[in-house]
Amino acid sequence: MATWIAHLRVAEKILEKKLKVNDECFTIGNIGPDSGVPNEDWSSFNPSRVITHWMEDGKNINAEGFYTKYLKDYEKNNLSNKFSFYLGYYVHLLTDICWQKKL
Repeated sequence: MATWIAHLRVAEKILEKKLKVNDECFTIGNIGPDSGVPNEDWSSFNPSRVITHWMEDGKNINAEGFYTKYLKDYEKNNLSNKFSFYLGYYVHLLTDICWQKKL
């Protein structure tokens, strides 16, 4: 999985393209999946990556499942904070998929 700073940089690069979203909500969506609360020795987080990264099989990220549930039915010109957050979250999942393929 990509580091949280990599997710911030991806968000910054996308926002430079003047994407019509709430910048703050989009950026938070990009780091949200990695924002779980760690246990005492930081060996696990709550909620777990299986949940935050849509890993139905415990291993593979299901970005399309996330898209279908949270983004598919939004209107193209929807500029709400919720849409911006969901879009950022989706970009996070896609970034992690690309990161896994590169390494």
